[in-house]
Amino acid sequence: VLTKKKPLALGGYFPRESRSPPSSLPPPPRNSRLNSMATEAQAQWVLTATGRSPTNIAVIKYWGKRDEALILPVNDSISVTLDPDHLSATTTVAASPAFPSDRMWLNG
Repeated sequence: VLTKKKPLALGGYFPRESRSPPSSLPPPPRNSRLNSMATEAQAQWVLTATGRSPTNIAVIKYWGKRDEALILPVNDSISVTLDPDHLSATTTVAASPAFPSDRMWLNG
């Protein structure tokens, strides 16, 4: 029996007891990306993690050191971070022993 738990930033299905998936598996439902890869009955567990990062544009980049001993840069670095509500990158990763391979979605 699988239970749904949500530890910190991770969410997914974790087994109450470790067991192998059945040898004859029904076709997965087509209502979501994760369910299309493995159903709860098929998977021992499905682990997903999602991260979101704002866009940062470097205007002046760090190009080396003027003093190696003091680790001082040749020039200062200036960058602009855009509003994450308007422009950001969202990445989701899903892993399970029932999947033929791990999966990752970038902005989709």
